Amino acid sequence: TDDWSVMVLSAPRVLFVSTNFPSRQDANVGSYNLSQIRGLRELGFTFEVVAPRPWFPLLRSRHSPREAAPVETEEVDGLPVHHPRVLYLPLSRGPANGWLYAWSIRRPLQGLIRARPPHFLWTSFAFPDAVGVGRIARAAGLPHVVSVVGSDLNANLDRPGRLRSIRHALRNARLVLPKSRALGRSLVELGIPPDRLVQTYNGVDRIRFRPRPRREACNRLSISAQPRRILFVGALVPVKNVSVLIEAFDRLLKTTAARRPELVILGDGYLRTRLEREVAARELDAHVRFEGERSHDEVARWMAASDLLCLPSRAEGVPNVILEAFASGRPVVASAVGGIPEIHPGESGGGLVPAGDEGALAEALGDALDRRWDPERLAELVADFTWENNARTLRDRFAEAGLLDPTGPGPD
Repeated sequence: TDDWSVMVLSAPRVLFVSTNFPSRQDANVGSYNLSQIRGLRELGFTFEVVAPRPWFPLLRSRHSPREAAPVETEEVDGLPVHHPRVLYLPLSRGPANGWLYAWSIRRPLQGLIRARPPHFLWTSFAFPDAVGVGRIARAAGLPHVVSVVGSDLNANLDRPGRLRSIRHALRNARLVLPKSRALGRSLVELGIPPDRLVQTYNGVDRIRFRPRPRREACNRLSISAQPRRILFVGALVPVKNVSVLIEAFDRLLKTTAARRPELVILGDGYLRTRLEREVAARELDAHVRFEGERSHDEVARWMAASDLLCLPSRAEGVPNVILEAFASGRPVVASAVGGIPEIHPGESGGGLVPAGDEGALAEALGDALDRRWDPERLAELVADFTWENNARTLRDRFAEAGLLDPTGPGPD
């Protein structure tokens, strides 16, 4: 039995704050945060969500609202989600956007805290979210929990002012939740006390991502089942190293005599035009498809319609896309960076290569395409990566940290 009297007595209330959360504008962004919340709701937690919209006057970009008059509040999966606008400086590399974040959402957040006092505030992303919310949590006398995913820290290691603000926010948090052991070690090196760290892995949506017949998936996508297919899923930004994948794929084609494979790129980003030009310059147009950003259901179909996933990143935490590929019964060739070696067994799961090594990547891709794989065995690699396990671990750690006081929320 699951002996959890605290949950029955207190029904813990959490105010979750993150710019990475699904909305009617973008159902894909931050979906892992929604899945995590769903798991904890099953254990008796209640949530209210604040998903700020970064904004700068007269500027429309991927950081800005896409609607002329964005909704202030909506319901997502039964959750009330509030969208206050937060002022941001597009070219700032220092800590200013963390301060602007706190200034922008201070009043709406204080109003929600007064109306329905939470047991604690929880932010997902170190900057600017945790930096801004940390200031408000301290002023309100409430505990603060921070999830760190990897890119939020890695992208700021060469920005001293911003890194200092992140360190200050995390040192003042009650708990810090890194998504991998490697990320946890980086946080300790940054000066975060080890006893504040609780490492958890994300789960996998096993309804969407499961072994399925490849030909059936190809038919549903109206694509040929003939070519062997390499899949990339992710943002088209420098850290993902897609240019290295294109170079490795070009090498692979030159050494493959028959049944030349196809490369499918799912995702979007500001490098897309440059990458399309690189493909054209190499005369690879007939073998490389840019399919843009897709819904999770479509990503799952492309997984099933492909022979393997490739993730050639320079840096990562523990990418959900690798867990999803294994759950789909597909091998993965990836860079041996960040937390990837923690969840990837190496050659028996596809292959791990040094980041940026086009030759090693091309060889690993060829080897993985030539092997026969057992989809069910690959799916077993991530059998324990469930949102239920994630939720139970978090629930227990929250209790140990004194965040679930059955008498109700109070000051830190």
